[in-house]
Amino acid sequence: MNENKVSKQRGRKAQCSRANTCSAPICPIDKHHTEAVWYPSEPKCLKEEYKLKYKWLRRMFETKHHRNADYYFDVEMLSAIPKGVTRIKGIADPSEKAQWLKDIKKSNKNISIKS
Repeated sequence: MNENKVSKQRGRKAQCSRANTCSAPICPIDKHHTEAVWYPSEPKCLKEEYKLKYKWLRRMFETKHHRNADYYFDVEMLSAIPKGVTRIKGIADPSEKAQWLKDIKKSNKNISIKS
């Protein structure tokens, strides 16, 4: 296990019963969760109370993604996805983020990816 993962788990342990087994790259109780990114092939936080509390976490479960996608999302991007959008593609490069956020705000529910 890498040092970063061990450190992250120590910080979660007191607050989350799943801390020792969870491998989600974005953890709602990690103070740096807004700096992390999530690829659709990676695990998601499964704690029900967090899914109810955080819109961005619900969007991970509500949208469909290609399992081997080479694109990612961060918390700001996931939060910007309107309810009802079921297919959406993230970004592959940080330089694409500003345009992605503009596009999603403009088109509201009309963003989709081909399956």
